Amino acid sequence: MELKRIGVLSLGKISGLLGLIWGIISVILIAILQKLMANLPVEELGIQTTILTWQIALYIIVLYTIIGFISGLILALIYNLLAKLIGGIKLEFKEEARKK
Repeated sequence: MELKRIGVLSLGKISGLLGLIWGIISVILIAILQKLMANLPVEELGIQTTILTWQIALYIIVLYTIIGFISGLILALIYNLLAKLIGGIKLEFKEEARKK
């Protein structure tokens, strides 16, 4: 079997969701880091720091989602062009015995 074409929008959606998941994971790691750093003896900055942290977290999630979507679109377009020129990716599947 040969993968001749990738649906551009479908790969864009999948990449966007992967970016969303990666953004959420990144924000969780940042939140853990912030909690660890909050225990350090530093000057108290107040509620502004918390608000700023959540704003940055939201921007990270949105940015990763958008970048994932756009990179998926670009990847699919490039793949489709190259597949026309040099052929697609060869895929081999194991055929399973059908149960009756």
